[in-house]
Parts: sequence; C-alpha cells; structure tokens
Amino acid sequence: VYDNLNRIDFPTSGQYFSFQYSLHTDNFVQLKNEIPLSVLKMNFYKPLPLTQKICITPRINARYVMNDSVPHMYRNLAGGRFDGHYLPQQISVQGSAGMEFLNNMVLSTDVTLYYNFTPKNYLYANINFTADSHHLHHLLEGKSYLGANLGYSYLSVAGPLRVELGYSSLSRRFHPYLSFGHYF
Repeated sequence: VYDNLNRIDFPTSGQYFSFQYSLHTDNFVQLKNEIPLSVLKMNFYKPLPLTQKICITPRINARYVMNDSVPHMYRNLAGGRFDGHYLPQQISVQGSAGMEFLNNMVLSTDVTLYYNFTPKNYLYANINFTADSHHLHHLLEGKSYLGANLGYSYLSVAGPLRVELGYSSLSRRFHPYLSFGHYF
C-alpha cells in the first residue's frame, strides 16, 4: 500500500495505490482437494485539482480470482458505497444498496467531482462503471453496471455528515444514503 493523500475526506493532493496477492488453502497445499485459490486485487486513485475549490478524482479498482471453481466466501461482490465495507472482496457500485455475486474478473472505474463551496461544505457527484467476466481476456464481453450519485457533505469534528441520492443499474432504483462520522 502506498498512500500519501493529504487528507482522508476530499483529498486534493497525493495518490493511493494498493496491490495484493493472496493464496487461499484449507490445508496449506490445496483448497477442497484442488489447486489453491489465487486472488489479485488492485486499487488506484489520484485527486487532480482543477481550481482551488474544484477537484476531480479518477479511480480504478480490479479483482481477479484465478480459479474456475471458487467457493462463495471468496467470490467477487459488487454493490454498496465503499469498497470492502461488509466483506473484503466487496467492490463499490455507486448508487446501489444491495450486493450481488460477480464473476471471477471485475474491473471498476469511477470519477468523483467535488466542489468545496465553504471551508467545511462540499457538493459532489460520482459516476461509476463496473464490468465483470469469467476470465480477464473476456472482460469486455461480460456484464456491466453503471452507477451515479449526487451528494452534500459537511466536515464536522466527529467526521463528515453525508447526504446522497444515487442510482445504479445493479439495483435499478434510486437509493438515499445518510452517514455521520468517519468510516472505519
């Protein structure tokens, strides 16, 4: 993990990069009497200030489970507001409330644009595209999902107060989102 962002909420400089390889077994050699389960995971984002009050943050996130037979507890999941919120393999799809199992290869990209109209008040919008497939070389032939949200945030001493409204093709309906405090 490399993280030199200048702040947790609404960063304006730095970048975040994480890469993880994991090997899952049930006896240190195999998983369910087959080859071990290999998983690659990567996340990158970098805020790019457009003006002193407007910033755009592109992000890319990918997870690849390299076996054909995957137990449910290791499968890719998509949905929710934050990556890894409920389970480590959860990949966010903005505007969705529920989660769905996806195929072995998942690629998610999004762009967040925010406007800091007073020192502690932000308006923001996010658009997200997620694609999945059984294998890396068939990624563009698999299913895809779009998600978007619009929100307001006030940065208090206890953490941000967020109010959002989002929509995704994963859940096919509008979802409100309200949170207060830092995300752990």
